[in-house]
Amino acid sequence: MKAKHNGSYGRDKHKSNHHIVPTSRGGPSGNGSKIFWNKFPWRRTKHVAWHALFHNYLPSEAIWIIQKSWTRPDGTLNASILGVPLYEAWLEVFSVSSPEEAVSFIKAYFIPAETRFREGMKVSL
Repeated sequence: MKAKHNGSYGRDKHKSNHHIVPTSRGGPSGNGSKIFWNKFPWRRTKHVAWHALFHNYLPSEAIWIIQKSWTRPDGTLNASILGVPLYEAWLEVFSVSSPEEAVSFIKAYFIPAETRFREGMKVSL
């Protein structure tokens, strides 16, 4: 049996491909150049932390949660609503406490893949 690190088996520095549009939500899976756009390479700890925060939600849904549920009226993160384990996951994923910066990260790295996926769905219907 492998050693357990940070809630997952294996070495936590190993890279893990995050499906930006989860396969459980209809996103493409497998290996190959045709689906590279749906994968984001992360350390395993960041990947696990993302799913602790957002389960298998789409990037736009994660943004909605951040803006509508976890952001105070003054724009700061309401860390108390997250609790300690989810706040630690937040810091693992985003390394900042600013909801605005977290949303900017998602928009820059994940929304383009979701947009491509949604446009592909329209074409294939």
